[in-house]
Amino acid sequence: MPYSYLSLYYDTMNVERRYERLLYDTPGFLSALGGSLGLYLGLSVLGAIFGALEAAQGAAKVRRIGKKLTPRKHQNEELI
Repeated sequence: MPYSYLSLYYDTMNVERRYERLLYDTPGFLSALGGSLGLYLGLSVLGAIFGALEAAQGAAKVRRIGKKLTPRKHQNEELI
C-alpha cells in the first residue's frame, strides 16, 4: 500500500538550463584579498608615519616653548 502518490504534468516540453559559475576563482580571490590587505596596511603604515611626525612636531614645539619660558643663567648672574 503506497502512502502517497504524486502525478506531474507539464504544460510544455521546453527545458530551461541554468548554469552557475564562481564569481572568483582561487587566484582571483587571492589577488583581490591581497590587494585589499595591501591597501589597508599601506594606509595604516602611512597613518602611523604621519602620526609619528605629528607627535615629533608637537614635542619639538613644546620643547621650543619650554626653552623660551625658562630663564637663562648668564656668567655673572644667578638664576632667579
